[in-house]
Amino acid sequence: HARDAIREGNLGTAESLLMMAGTISDDNPSFMNLAGLLHEGRGRIESARRFYERALAVDPGFAPASENLLRCSS
Repeated sequence: HARDAIREGNLGTAESLLMMAGTISDDNPSFMNLAGLLHEGRGRIESARRFYERALAVDPGFAPASENLLRCSS
């Protein structure tokens, strides 16, 4: 649901959903990637980079986080 909220530009809703899930999802690269997208959408680029890096630490082959990190580094 957070992914849909981000796609629709409902960043406040997405943030609330991710915060509720955050306590149980720290080892989930998809969650970390979504959190990165949320932070990136809010202009928090350095924070977004950290979430993408955390996703890649859990799963080094997770392409969405890798692509997002590359975009933030440009």
